[in-house]
Amino acid sequence: MNVANGTDAILTEYARTLIRCKARQICRRGDFGPDEREDVEQELWLTVCKRLPRFDPARASFDRFVDLVAGRALVVLLRARQRLKRHPGRATRSLDERVARPGGAVSHAALVTEADGTRRRGTVLREPVADRDRAGAVAAVLARLTPADRAVARRFMAGEGERAIRRDTGLSRRGVRAALGRVREAIELFGRENL
Repeated sequence: MNVANGTDAILTEYARTLIRCKARQICRRGDFGPDEREDVEQELWLTVCKRLPRFDPARASFDRFVDLVAGRALVVLLRARQRLKRHPGRATRSLDERVARPGGAVSHAALVTEADGTRRRGTVLREPVADRDRAGAVAAVLARLTPADRAVARRFMAGEGERAIRRDTGLSRRGVRAALGRVREAIELFGRENL
């Protein structure tokens, strides 16, 4: 691959997919939240761009280079996050300890909110308004699809795998993947139209 033009080199489909998948994978861990996925992707891209002058086509393919650099960058991100957790400046406090507040002293336990618990567990606090908006967007996208693509999308949203969808619908592997591709295109189109 010709890497004379760095931007063309790193914008390969493989590199985009790899970095998107690695960011999604690390954000499933408890250390990172799902809302940090874009930040992780950006950090991986920056690392790949910084290391681009070190690429040597005689040693490995460009895809392998991106894979190695992104993998090492993830290790660095994980170590940095674990260091923050062990930071000595973060004092541990008892939930029974009383804190002075206007109107009287209350325990730390009374001050802990549901959002604090979800942040600690690395989960997302569900918001009813956002859930309704999301459900409306999904319904609008599904309405744009053909009945066959809609059936594949509903099965996929229910958590069925490609093999089960193929078995139940009678579609080939290529047919299921094409249907899922059309669903993704409909989602992207809907997102661009409703920015």
